[in-house]
Amino acid sequence: FNGDTAAANALDDYEEGTWTPTDNSGASLSLTTRTPVYTKIGRLIYFYAYISFPATSNTAAVSIAGLPYTIHGNEYYPQFTVRCTDATVSAKNLTFQGSTSGTVITFFEGDQSVTNNEISSRSVLINGVYETT
Repeated sequence: FNGDTAAANALDDYEEGTWTPTDNSGASLSLTTRTPVYTKIGRLIYFYAYISFPATSNTAAVSIAGLPYTIHGNEYYPQFTVRCTDATVSAKNLTFQGSTSGTVITFFEGDQSVTNNEISSRSVLINGVYETT
């Protein structure tokens, strides 16, 4: 831009693709997904997915694996947004958090983990941005 020809400033690291959200809670849940996509621009990853959870009474914490790139291993945990399609879940103040140096996200309400049975037979829309290494 503006005559800057430095390699570090080149827009040569752009990618679009899909990712596969999978259950990481240990409950072997079969998730149904729509539109799990991402865009990578440099070290920033923008991602989106609509995830439907099966009926379950399992009480393990909701944990989703499969982010397209490893989250940068710095001192903070990335916070993302979640929008629920069910009024009983939407009434909760849900967020999700990425694990540093990993590809896993965990759902929270406040500082408490959300369990599989709390989101049983419900769907969520998740999106976020994080930095990769």
